[in-house]
Amino acid sequence: KIRIPAGYIRCNEFFKEKYRLDSIVKKKETQKNIAYLFQLSDFFNYIINRFNVWGSVETMLYKTAIVNFVSILEAMIFECSNNICKPENCPKIKDCLNHFSKKQRNNSFEALKKLNELRITDFSDDELRRIKYIIDLRNKIHIRLSEKNEYMSSDFSLPLYNEMIALLQKLSERIYKYGVPLYGCCENKD
Repeated sequence: KIRIPAGYIRCNEFFKEKYRLDSIVKKKETQKNIAYLFQLSDFFNYIINRFNVWGSVETMLYKTAIVNFVSILEAMIFECSNNICKPENCPKIKDCLNHFSKKQRNNSFEALKKLNELRITDFSDDELRRIKYIIDLRNKIHIRLSEKNEYMSSDFSLPLYNEMIALLQKLSERIYKYGVPLYGCCENKD
């Protein structure tokens, strides 16, 4: 058996602190589940950097790692969008600038566009298009939805894997700094 060096897969507390999950995510179980996905990314990173994986297995490894990152990205987006203005607590939904529609609460890209409108995130139009593309790639987890031979395409790759790491860091910092202060904006704060 191959043993991964101690400490290579960082503990879930590390990820909770690095990505500010205690602040961004309200439920402890969800915080832990996101941290576990980050631990899985450490495992993927170990394989990617230590083994000469090639061909279709390499492509599928990157696909799985990227799907993992998109799951984290969407979880953070949904945590923010569903904790700002909650319809059940907002007495002025029609006038509330922080209100997220049902569509925005249930579609990660629509929620991200709203986060951008509220200046919680500051992604450029090009970055938003890129994120939409990546989210759409994730939807190819359903093999029947893929319209091409994934091995022959360059969709899943090391550059995209690295890009996802940077996007997650940027997203978590922006949500922590500008989104978390808006959590429960319409709740009675007596």
